[in-house]
Amino acid sequence: MKKLEIKNPGLKVIALALAILLWFYVGIEKNPFETRFFQVPVTYEHLDGEMAVNSPTKQVSITVRARSNQFDSLTAGDFTASVNLSKVKVGDNTVPVMVKSPSHVQVTKVSPREIVVTAERLDGKRLPVQVLETGQLPNGGKVKKYQAQPREVFIAGDPWLTKQVSKAVVQVNLADLYESTSLDCPVILLDRNGQALNLPGVEVKPNTVRLVISLDDAVEKKAVPVVATISGTAGEGYVLKSALAAPETVTIKGAASRLADIDQVATNPIDISGMQKDQQVSVGLNIPEGITVIEPDNIRVSLIFASREGTVSQKEVPVEISQLSPGLTGRLDQTTVQVQLVPKSNTTHLQASVDATGLGVGKHVVDVHVYSDDGSPVEEISPQRLTLTIT
Repeated sequence: MKKLEIKNPGLKVIALALAILLWFYVGIEKNPFETRFFQVPVTYEHLDGEMAVNSPTKQVSITVRARSNQFDSLTAGDFTASVNLSKVKVGDNTVPVMVKSPSHVQVTKVSPREIVVTAERLDGKRLPVQVLETGQLPNGGKVKKYQAQPREVFIAGDPWLTKQVSKAVVQVNLADLYESTSLDCPVILLDRNGQALNLPGVEVKPNTVRLVISLDDAVEKKAVPVVATISGTAGEGYVLKSALAAPETVTIKGAASRLADIDQVATNPIDISGMQKDQQVSVGLNIPEGITVIEPDNIRVSLIFASREGTVSQKEVPVEISQLSPGLTGRLDQTTVQVQLVPKSNTTHLQASVDATGLGVGKHVVDVHVYSDDGSPVEEISPQRLTLTIT
């Protein structure tokens, strides 16, 4: 059966137009346009910190036109009504109301279109934002500069109270900073003796500032030895005699302040559980934060095993506390640990330490780390963890 063909192009265009009109008509019949009303609170924007404003008009009425089904989830919270107060002067000001709405609806009327705002100048004073430092930057770094945004804050309130304020400061703990950064810092008011003030009724505008901190990040390079990190225990009757990294050193780069205290780089842990035969493994490096490896970034470690019989030695090693923050003192619940190792020579020297980096006042359970001067493998540390009390 042949299909009916319309050879007249004009009839085709007319048919298409009629189809579109019919589609719109059916859509409008099933989902017609409606008009509804919402009450929206008025918000103030761009008001000078030294000014206070008030208005008898707290909200406006808006008329909204949209499809019937679009009102199903629409609320007054989907609209904002605001006034720009950047140019108000002391006294009465008539300012237009700006309404923002979702893109799929139309605001056809705002009532009132303008509101009267009464402005007055607050009692108070402007103070520059100063930085109060605590602690020290890790690894002896330096701060290049601070930049507060904004640079000044306005202190408003009773003149007798604001008179007590000598400084507006933000506090920064340098011990937490490893790189240039920006922080949102609350503003603290100080008296002339440097004591923090708590003044109910005194307002700080703004009460939080963005502080941009630039550290002295001169990039340097440094060659450091690679130390293999071993986990697990060799197969029954065997011990790990040595773990030699190739290459023995790598070149790292980073901020001078970060490189200053890095004297070695460890591999990711190598699990030797159940191993008995000599072998080579490829492993990545555990790179400290803020540091990058120039070359190479992958290490091959040669694992050499020996029969356990007659190879294990035990030593009592004193434990040191490293990286304790200046001004703090530390005390361990046990000052020595027992270390079993496979010595490479009769002169093998061991060093045991716990890391107090970033630890503050209080009690902390810390891991004990033992290193040998000639790479002799450590079999066991007893105890493996100690309690560090910092005061």
